[in-house]
Amino acid sequence: MGGYLKCGNTWLSASLRHAMVGHYRLPREAMPKLFVSDYRLVGSAWLPKGRPRIFHDHFLPHQGEAGLRDVAETLRLVHRLPLIILIRDLKDLLVSHYMFEAFRRELYDGTLEQFVRSPEYGAEKVLAYYKCVADARRASPASTLVIRYEDMWNDAEGILARALNFIGIANVANDTIQKAVAASSFDNMRKLESAGTRATVLVPNLFRTARDRPEAWHVRTGGTGNWREHLDVETAAWINALQDQELDPFFAPSH
Repeated sequence: MGGYLKCGNTWLSASLRHAMVGHYRLPREAMPKLFVSDYRLVGSAWLPKGRPRIFHDHFLPHQGEAGLRDVAETLRLVHRLPLIILIRDLKDLLVSHYMFEAFRRELYDGTLEQFVRSPEYGAEKVLAYYKCVADARRASPASTLVIRYEDMWNDAEGILARALNFIGIANVANDTIQKAVAASSFDNMRKLESAGTRATVLVPNLFRTARDRPEAWHVRTGGTGNWREHLDVETAAWINALQDQELDPFFAPSH
């Protein structure tokens, strides 16, 4: 499972973890162990044999630099594995990513308008990344499930059910799915982040930092269309035109 930064990776990861805990009747403390960050551990995680192991990665080993160095090589590691890939409207993705880099990581000190056009972080890099993903998955013998952030927002239960079925967790009770979605709601994710530390975190990245301003929260606002509060009309139009022209058809809504 993966996707570019700020596409709902943490949200879907949390939903899947809660659903797996409920379905397999695991203790809540097992949540951090349900995913692996090293694909070589997929076959040796602590879960009993026959239960899915989920490898989660952004497939972007050199974040913050221009170009896509080693992205194709990283994707080749999962060439034969089924893959869930997340995608999001480019304007919302870029605004959220800017807040993350500028205020949580404090690695970017330019303006949002500079960010969206920069070779290190901007729109052209994101679209090139998804072109690379599309090429890799077309060549893969395994199946791919594309999940859109906007669809998760509109039908969280339906998307979670599709994801569970895709990774091989069948016959999950509706009540389990409903509880997992509720546990992964915006308010509950904020509570997890507020209470979490690097040592106690149940879902990766959901912990408080010393940067207490609203823009620095990992779970910042949620929703769709929030780009309107941050991007001017000209910049939004440029992103829309680029997305229409450059987004690989593999990620068309009909896929």
